[in-house]
Amino acid sequence: MQETSSGKDKATATAASAPDARMFQCADALPSILENMLNGVAYCRMLYEDGVPQDFIYLYTNPAFHEQTGLGPVCGKRVSEVIPGIRAADPQLFEIYGRVAAGGQPEKFETFLESLQAWFAVQAYSPGPDHFVAVFDVITRRKQLDSELHLQALVLDQIQEQVTVTDLAGTVKYVNRAETEALASPGENRIGRHVSVYGDGPQADATQDEIVEATRRFGAWRGKVVNYRADGSPMLIDLRTSLVRDESGKPVAMVGVSTDITEQQVAEETLRASEERYRRLHESLLDAFAMVDMAGYILESNPAFQEMVGYSADELRHMTFFEMTPARWHEMEARIVAEQIIAEGHSDVYAKEYIRKDGTVFPVELRAFLVRDRDGRPEAMWAIVRDVTERKKTEERMQLAQQIFDNASEAIFVSDLQGNLLDVNAEACRLAKYTREEMLRLRNVDIVAQEETPRIAPELARCDAGDVVEQRWLLRCSDGSTVPLDLVVQRLPGDRYLAIGRDLTEREKVLRQLAQARDEAEKASRAKSRFLAAASHDLRQPILAINLFQDALGKTELSPEQRRIAEYLSRSAESLSGILSELLEISRFDSGTVQPGIGPVRAEDLFRSIDTEFSPLAGIKGLRFKFFFPQKGLVLLSDQKMLLNLLRNLIDNAFKYIEGGGVLVGIRSRGDRALIQVWDTGIGIAPEHIEAIFDEYFQVGNPQRDRAKGLGLGLAIVRRLARTLGCQVGCRSRPGKGSVFEFRLPLAGETTD
Repeated sequence: MQETSSGKDKATATAASAPDARMFQCADALPSILENMLNGVAYCRMLYEDGVPQDFIYLYTNPAFHEQTGLGPVCGKRVSEVIPGIRAADPQLFEIYGRVAAGGQPEKFETFLESLQAWFAVQAYSPGPDHFVAVFDVITRRKQLDSELHLQALVLDQIQEQVTVTDLAGTVKYVNRAETEALASPGENRIGRHVSVYGDGPQADATQDEIVEATRRFGAWRGKVVNYRADGSPMLIDLRTSLVRDESGKPVAMVGVSTDITEQQVAEETLRASEERYRRLHESLLDAFAMVDMAGYILESNPAFQEMVGYSADELRHMTFFEMTPARWHEMEARIVAEQIIAEGHSDVYAKEYIRKDGTVFPVELRAFLVRDRDGRPEAMWAIVRDVTERKKTEERMQLAQQIFDNASEAIFVSDLQGNLLDVNAEACRLAKYTREEMLRLRNVDIVAQEETPRIAPELARCDAGDVVEQRWLLRCSDGSTVPLDLVVQRLPGDRYLAIGRDLTEREKVLRQLAQARDEAEKASRAKSRFLAAASHDLRQPILAINLFQDALGKTELSPEQRRIAEYLSRSAESLSGILSELLEISRFDSGTVQPGIGPVRAEDLFRSIDTEFSPLAGIKGLRFKFFFPQKGLVLLSDQKMLLNLLRNLIDNAFKYIEGGGVLVGIRSRGDRALIQVWDTGIGIAPEHIEAIFDEYFQVGNPQRDRAKGLGLGLAIVRRLARTLGCQVGCRSRPGKGSVFEFRLPLAGETTD
């Protein structure tokens, strides 16, 4: 199948493309939100064929994705590879994802995936063309519970007792079929209305309002009540009400079960069975359920309990709950049974541990209730049990995150959208010189230098738009002083801002010291350059006089010894003149008085001048000196004099360090610029010296400071010449093999001469 996209993105899918990686780059800011989400998240690219979605590639998945689907590593893979046959088994999934990835509106849906045999609640949206993000939860259990609720309603409609459910105010919320048939009136006539709609007769033990109040106060009520049918005829019923509580024990509703008093015997038995069925159906919706006798043997358990402990229903019937409880909990649980369950009819919610069939120990929370027989004697206990392993792990992760938060070396601030500080760590308090309690009474405007407070709203607006903003801020301390911070701010889910700041005090102090040292060095360098430039005439005069006296001395009658001394004197004068020229050349550039005169320079004329100057030297030293410029008509844009001076220094430097071989000067065009290179077969330069060779007085291979090899100023002059010409000289070298110096200049064109 040919992979195509409906948009412009046609790049081959990888684990994550650069834009994708940036999109899901975390943030390293704070505590890795996607990786810790309980929802599964998948970021994918849809593959189309003739505009029809055919497959998609996983670009990113979070840990919850794998926990909820049971799939292994999938990034970089097609879904057809990960789940073979999914295209045919679940075509609706491709239709929805295809619409979203093609630029459609975000969609929220529930679907059963045949390929995974599970229900999913999915929210999908597109962050860019041909891409979509799916955030999902596995809702298989919820669907099962919905089905069980529906079954419960069907069951309640099949029982003969009249069932009425109200809220705590006495407003009718549900009536079953038996109630509507007994009253010969549709349930809609009572649902949404107060129970007083049933009426109050003289034979009733209490009014409807009194029954509601008694049920709320005491949790249950039983007695005779008169209800009126649709035709107005009275009906004497035996009514039992009870208060319905949620998992935490909080009252949430009231239920009333009634039977016609004329069939009292049948009604009592039916009501007992109905209440038991209703209780079991209701309790089956709450996590795991188990019932034990007073000796601890398990009488009943639901599938959730069996799955939690790893035993079958038959295995559990031969076990006590003590066998599944580590020994260290036995004494505590025995006290709870005696002091709470038997004494009060139920226990508080308490924590303990269970042992699974495979031997693993895991934490649970439960609440137990007492069941009495007809004579009021304790007969059994039942409990709702919840596996809290994941909650414990979450609490541990939160504790670890809190420790990291408290001990972080950066200052951390959390505020709400109104700027109120919600949390700060120890470093933030230390820098601001407040206690944590004092800071939590402040707003962001209270801890920012007054002149910077107008910046707060615009910067937070950028965060609201999704940006992570990094800026320098002045933290205002309790004593009025300020501390410079490098502050990174971002918007968090839940209407929060997170700011992480690093103290810049020491860094800025060092930078100021470095800037001061640099300014002083530059000032000294400029003073030196001005001195040399001003003194150039005075320094040259003695050297000129020495040369004149030397010429005059050479024309007189001298002994051999005198002539030898005169020759040494002449060489010394030449060396001194060369040193002075190089120093004055550097001072001219450092003083900023040298400005290039840019114009066209013919490469052929340039090389002709160089050849005339250096070919005799190469011949004397027995070295080769060659040029390479295949494009004879190249014309450069530069200052001809400075360019010649730059090349002279490079070539002269090359000849100083060559014992054999030669020097090659080349020029070639590279786009709109010319690449100029000077190659030599000299001693080479070690990698650690490449940067230093352009410094004043630095020389490689001249430890004796042989004046014939110069003073180490040639390449310093080259660097200044290149800077003035707007280019940079680079060097590549291999010790013992040679070196190449190169730089680039703009081209003016090419002549046809």
